Amino acid sequence: MVAVPSFAPVVPRVASAWVSDPAAGFKPAFRLLQPREYTEVFENRRVLRSRHFALHYCLTAALQRESPLPPVLSARLGLVIPKKNARDAVLRNAVKRQIREVFRRQRPQMPPCDLVFRLAQPIDRPDYRLDKASKAVWRLEIEGLFDKLQQTAAVKTT
Repeated sequence: MVAVPSFAPVVPRVASAWVSDPAAGFKPAFRLLQPREYTEVFENRRVLRSRHFALHYCLTAALQRESPLPPVLSARLGLVIPKKNARDAVLRNAVKRQIREVFRRQRPQMPPCDLVFRLAQPIDRPDYRLDKASKAVWRLEIEGLFDKLQQTAAVKTT
Protein backbone atom coordinates (compact mmCIF):
# COMPACT_ATOMS: atom_id res chain seq x y z
CA MET A 1 0.00 0.00 0.00
CA VAL A 2 1.38 3.40 -1.00
CA ALA A 3 0.76 6.35 1.28
CA VAL A 4 -0.44 9.40 -0.57
CA PRO A 5 0.52 12.63 1.10
CA SER A 6 -2.40 14.83 1.94
CA PHE A 7 -1.99 18.49 1.25
CA ALA A 8 -3.97 21.21 2.89
CA PRO A 9 -5.86 23.38 0.45
CA VAL A 10 -4.11 26.61 -0.43
CA VAL A 11 -5.74 29.44 1.42
CA PRO A 12 -4.89 33.04 0.57
CA ARG A 13 -3.29 35.01 3.36
CA VAL A 14 -5.46 37.46 5.19
CA ALA A 15 -4.34 41.07 5.04
CA SER A 16 -2.51 42.27 8.11
CA ALA A 17 -4.35 44.43 10.63
CA TRP A 18 -1.30 46.74 10.74
CA VAL A 19 -1.28 49.41 8.08
CA SER A 20 2.39 49.83 7.30
CA ASP A 21 3.94 52.84 5.64
CA PRO A 22 6.60 51.58 3.19
CA ALA A 23 8.68 54.72 3.83
CA ALA A 24 8.80 53.91 7.56
CA GLY A 25 10.98 50.81 7.26
CA PHE A 26 14.20 50.02 9.11
CA LYS A 27 16.65 50.13 6.22
CA PRO A 28 20.44 50.09 6.70
CA ALA A 29 20.46 53.86 6.10
CA PHE A 30 18.55 54.23 9.38
CA ARG A 31 20.92 52.04 11.45
CA LEU A 32 24.27 52.58 13.10
CA LEU A 33 26.47 49.98 11.44
CA GLN A 34 30.07 50.70 12.42
CA PRO A 35 31.64 50.51 15.90
CA ARG A 36 33.05 54.03 15.46
CA GLU A 37 29.48 55.33 15.02
CA TYR A 38 28.51 53.84 18.40
CA THR A 39 31.68 55.28 19.97
CA GLU A 40 30.89 58.74 18.62
CA VAL A 41 27.44 58.67 20.22
CA PHE A 42 28.75 57.37 23.57
CA GLU A 43 31.51 60.02 23.62
CA ASN A 44 28.91 62.76 23.16
CA ARG A 45 27.66 61.98 26.72
CA ARG A 46 24.06 63.05 26.18
CA VAL A 47 21.71 60.55 27.77
CA LEU A 48 18.00 60.29 28.55
CA ARG A 49 17.04 57.64 31.10
CA SER A 50 13.99 55.66 32.14
CA ARG A 51 13.52 52.75 34.54
CA HIS A 52 15.15 50.11 32.31
CA PHE A 53 16.56 52.02 29.33
CA ALA A 54 19.11 54.69 28.45
CA LEU A 55 18.89 56.61 25.19
CA HIS A 56 22.28 58.01 24.16
CA TYR A 57 22.08 60.61 21.40
CA CYS A 58 24.22 62.88 19.29
CA LEU A 59 22.28 65.58 17.44
CA THR A 60 25.17 66.90 15.35
CA ALA A 61 26.54 63.54 14.18
CA ALA A 62 24.01 63.27 11.38
CA LEU A 63 25.40 66.40 9.74
CA GLN A 64 29.10 65.54 10.20
CA ARG A 65 29.13 62.02 8.76
CA GLU A 66 32.07 61.14 6.57
CA SER A 67 30.60 59.00 3.84
CA PRO A 68 30.85 58.82 0.05
CA LEU A 69 27.05 58.58 0.00
CA PRO A 70 24.89 61.67 0.24
CA PRO A 71 24.05 62.46 3.87
CA VAL A 72 20.85 61.00 5.24
CA LEU A 73 19.13 63.76 7.15
CA SER A 74 17.18 61.50 9.43
CA ALA A 75 17.64 59.69 12.70
CA ARG A 76 19.72 56.51 12.87
CA LEU A 77 19.42 53.85 15.57
CA GLY A 78 21.81 51.43 17.23
CA LEU A 79 20.83 48.88 19.88
CA VAL A 80 22.78 47.59 22.88
CA ILE A 81 20.92 44.85 24.74
CA PRO A 82 23.49 43.04 26.90
CA LYS A 83 23.06 39.45 27.98
CA LYS A 84 23.88 40.60 31.52
CA ASN A 85 20.57 42.54 31.66
CA ALA A 86 18.35 40.14 29.69
CA ARG A 87 19.50 36.56 30.06
CA ASP A 88 17.22 34.87 27.53
CA ALA A 89 17.65 35.45 23.80
CA VAL A 90 13.86 35.46 23.46
CA LEU A 91 13.67 38.40 25.86
CA ARG A 92 16.51 40.31 24.17
CA ASN A 93 14.88 39.87 20.77
CA ALA A 94 11.47 40.96 22.09
CA VAL A 95 12.98 44.14 23.54
CA LYS A 96 14.80 44.88 20.27
CA ARG A 97 11.58 44.39 18.28
CA GLN A 98 9.72 46.84 20.52
CA ILE A 99 12.46 49.48 20.19
CA ARG A 100 12.72 49.08 16.40
CA GLU A 101 8.95 49.29 15.95
CA VAL A 102 8.61 52.50 17.99
CA PHE A 103 11.62 53.99 16.16
CA ARG A 104 10.21 53.00 12.78
CA ARG A 105 6.92 54.76 13.52
CA GLN A 106 8.44 57.90 15.09
CA ARG A 107 11.48 58.35 12.81
CA PRO A 108 9.78 60.79 10.38
CA GLN A 109 9.15 63.23 13.26
CA MET A 110 12.63 62.89 14.80
CA PRO A 111 15.47 65.35 14.29
CA PRO A 112 18.51 64.16 12.34
CA CYS A 113 20.65 62.46 14.98
CA ASP A 114 22.41 59.25 15.89
CA LEU A 115 20.84 57.23 18.71
CA VAL A 116 21.98 54.27 20.76
CA PHE A 117 19.21 52.65 22.76
CA ARG A 118 20.65 50.64 25.66
CA LEU A 119 19.04 48.28 28.14
CA ALA A 120 20.62 49.75 31.27
CA GLN A 121 18.85 47.85 34.06
CA PRO A 122 18.14 44.14 34.21
CA ILE A 123 14.69 42.90 33.36
CA ASP A 124 14.30 40.41 36.18
CA ARG A 125 12.89 36.97 35.55
CA PRO A 126 9.81 37.48 37.80
CA ASP A 127 8.91 40.70 35.92
CA TYR A 128 9.64 39.11 32.59
CA ARG A 129 6.76 37.59 30.75
CA LEU A 130 6.38 37.91 27.03
CA ASP A 131 2.72 38.77 27.22
CA LYS A 132 1.03 41.84 25.78
CA ALA A 133 0.99 43.65 29.12
CA SER A 134 4.78 43.44 29.56
CA LYS A 135 5.40 44.56 25.99
CA ALA A 136 3.00 47.47 26.49
CA VAL A 137 4.97 48.59 29.56
CA TRP A 138 8.26 48.44 27.64
CA ARG A 139 6.70 50.26 24.70
CA LEU A 140 5.46 53.11 26.94
CA GLU A 141 8.94 53.47 28.40
CA ILE A 142 10.51 53.48 24.94
CA GLU A 143 7.96 55.95 23.52
CA GLY A 144 8.53 58.20 26.54
CA LEU A 145 12.27 58.37 25.84
CA PHE A 146 11.74 59.13 22.15
CA ASP A 147 9.24 61.87 23.12
CA LYS A 148 11.78 63.37 25.56
CA LEU A 149 14.36 63.34 22.76
CA GLN A 150 12.06 65.26 20.43
CA GLN A 151 11.35 67.84 23.16
CA THR A 152 15.08 68.18 23.93
CA ALA A 153 15.93 68.61 20.23
CA ALA A 154 13.19 71.23 19.83
CA VAL A 155 14.63 73.25 22.73
CA LYS A 156 18.19 73.00 21.36
CA THR A 157 17.22 74.17 17.87
CA THR A 158 15.26 77.19 19.07
